[in-house]
Formats: sequence, structure tokens, C-alpha cells
Amino acid sequence: WYEHSFSKDIAVHEERLQIDIPKARTVNIKSPERKYESQESGERRIYTWTIKDFAPDRKHGREASIREEPDYTPDVQLTTFANWEQVGQWYAKLQGDRVVVDESVRKKAAELTQGTATPTEKARRLYNYVALNIRYVSISFGVGRLQPHAASEVLQNGYGDCKDKHTLLQSLLKAENIQSYPVLISSYRELDPDVPSPAQFNHEITATELGGELTWLDSTAEVAPYGLILYQLRNKQALLAADGKTAGLRRTPANAPVKNQFAIKLDGKFTEAGAFDTAVEITAQGDSDVPLRAAFRRISQAQWPDVLKNVSAMWGMAGEVSDIHVDALEDTSKPFHLAYRYHKDNYFSVPNSGVSFRILPPMQLRFAGSANPKKPLEPVKVGPAIEETYRAHVQFPANYTVQVPRSASMTRDYGDYSLSYDINRNVLEAVRRVTLKVNELPASRRNDYESFENATSSEVQQM
Repeated sequence: WYEHSFSKDIAVHEERLQIDIPKARTVNIKSPERKYESQESGERRIYTWTIKDFAPDRKHGREASIREEPDYTPDVQLTTFANWEQVGQWYAKLQGDRVVVDESVRKKAAELTQGTATPTEKARRLYNYVALNIRYVSISFGVGRLQPHAASEVLQNGYGDCKDKHTLLQSLLKAENIQSYPVLISSYRELDPDVPSPAQFNHEITATELGGELTWLDSTAEVAPYGLILYQLRNKQALLAADGKTAGLRRTPANAPVKNQFAIKLDGKFTEAGAFDTAVEITAQGDSDVPLRAAFRRISQAQWPDVLKNVSAMWGMAGEVSDIHVDALEDTSKPFHLAYRYHKDNYFSVPNSGVSFRILPPMQLRFAGSANPKKPLEPVKVGPAIEETYRAHVQFPANYTVQVPRSASMTRDYGDYSLSYDINRNVLEAVRRVTLKVNELPASRRNDYESFENATSSEVQQM
């Protein structure tokens, strides 16, 4: 198998691709927008693509790169696999030789599942062990790009890449009589069903058979809760590798097993001299949980104050942080929870004839819905669906006069936005709620979604 994309970002006088294969070999070639010539020489057949005098579109290139989803479809794809079942069976054999339940694997599985009552609880414990304790390291040479190390070797080393981590997990599950399969998937591009080729994949996850259904697991994500695969892997065609007819394309689940939620709460007060002190509390679960949990797990606890200080400054709250508490990062059965105190002397000078400031942190970054210009009828990706809540309870001294913006709200069938301020006896209650109910919208709704997003972004700038 092979694939190639011609240069698109630089001016090219001439670019040539030649594929030379045995004439008797049946090959599936897909090159819809690039014409090629073929010629035979003895027992060989040579395919040639020639691109001449190509110049990139400088005028529209930057705007397109900002607003449109990149198109990762190669210009040329070829494969000698006849169908996807054949690819799945080939990889199952290549990988299956490494799924060996030796004494070390059997002992570790028994240790991890001791006291469990159900296959699901066994699978949960085994997944958590591989996800959290086998460090992700990828060094891929030769066949190591495709074939994992033996399960016992991964267990002993304590590290491996995605296929190594899957192989260890599959072996541990097998030791407890739980059926599972390797699943090949791409983390960034959509699968082209016309070209059955391993080149279309860059990642491997696990499908576990429990209760007659498949549970999808990605131990590479490390801190993802059991059963949650990341958004970029959901609702995508993937290849389940197995012997016989079980092998073939499957679509991963569109929805996460837990709701995607993110919330920030401020509870603070200003002094008469203009200092601001507040407790900050952040909770997250689902897709919002994983990046936060991973970030705090990746850095040392000694670095947490500097990180939070920088984050607060990005919110427009440059100051000092202290009393940081993070709930157990490796207990992924509970939402991520972070609490700390923020303080700044002279948040603004007093007396002052008037100062504007923002009391609610900005929303999480969400990019505009994207669409592929080559496929204008495809849905617009706007997800993942999420519920965001921002609250502030702030006390002001009697020598302050406080003016607040107007409240606002918008409702669409795919999402809601509301912002409210209430000032009573110099105590401010501010609440912003954002709900996105869908992961994608029909292509015809792109303009409507962009207007919704632009309006909410404008409201967030209220002082």
C-alpha cells in the first residue's frame, strides 16, 4: 500500500511520482483529481504522475486555512488488499502473535481483578492499570511501525506506544476470559472506504466484548474515564481486526458515556482600597475533563501555582494564587475538580472616577464550525456538545457604585446562551450559561451557527 500528496503550499516547476510494480499484481489505484499515465516494460507496469508549473493560491490560502477544515485526503492512494476484511485479518495475525498470556500476565491480571464480581468491573480495573501505569512512548522503526511488542515485554518495560498498550490490555483481558479486539483508526482524517489500506490509520484502540456489546477503550489517553474515547475518535469508521468474518469496518460511538460539562465558580469580595480576593472552583467531566486532568498530571505540583497564575492572567486577572487543591487525578470515575484562592492588591486604584473590568472568566475556546470546500454538502462539525456554566458571587464595599451590563439570552434548536447580572446591596450575582446540544449541523446551517457564535463571543466582552 502507498499514498502520496503533491505539494500545495509552494510554487513547483515540476513534480513527478512513479510507481513501478509487477505487471501481474492486481492493484487498486485511486487518484480522482490527478491524471496519470501507465506503461509496461517486460514484467513491470509503471504508473507516472507529472505536475507542472503549480502555483499556490496566495490570495485565499490564509483565509481558507483559518475557517475551513483541512482536507487530508491524499492525491494518490493505492493498495493490493482486496477488501477491508482482508486488511483486518492480516493485522489480526500480525498483532495476535504478541497477545500471549504467560505467567507474568496471568499473575498481574489476577492481582488487579481480585475481589471483582463482574466482567465489566474486571475490564475497568485492567483498563485503568494499562492507561495510568504504562507510559506512552513511540519509537517506530521497521516492522515496529505496525507490529507491537509482546505483552509481557510491555508489562516489564512499563511503557509502549498505542499498539503496545492495546496488546497488553488485550492479553490481560484474555487472562480473565474477556474477548477484545484491536481497532485501527485515524485521529485526524476520515476513512476512505474505497481504498482498503493500513495507510489510512495512525492510532490503535480497543473494542471489548461485554454483554453482547462492544465497549470502546483508548488506553493511550491515560486519564480518560473508562468507556470514553476522545471526541476526534468518535462517530468515525474504524477497522476491527480479527480472524474470519468478524473483521471489517465498524463505526465508533457518536456520543460519550458521560455528559461533557465545564463550570467555573468565583466567590469573592473587594476591599475599600481596591484589593480583590476570591475563591475559584473549577469542575469538569467528559471531554472537558481529560485535557485538564492530563495537564495537571503532566507537571509537578511545584509548578501548579505558576500555571494557574498564567491562566488567571489570560482571564484578565493577573495576581497571586494560593491554597491549591486538586482532587485525586488518577480517580477518573469522578469529575475533575480544582480549587484555589486568587488575590490581587490594587486590582484597581481607589478613589477612581470609573473603571471597567470583567468579572466572569472567558468561555473555553471553541473554533468556528468548519466545512470542507470540496465537500460542501457534508455536515458542519461544531462539537463536542457541552454545557458550560460560569458563576460569580462578589461583595463590594459601601463606598463603591456598581453598574452592570444588560442581561442577554439566545435560543436555537442546537444551543442556548444566557447571561445575567443582579446587583443587590452591593452584592453581585453573575451567571453565564452556554449549551451546545449537537456535535454537527447540516451544511445549510453554517451561517446561522456562525452568527450564534459571533453573538455569544461579543457578549463575553461585556465590561
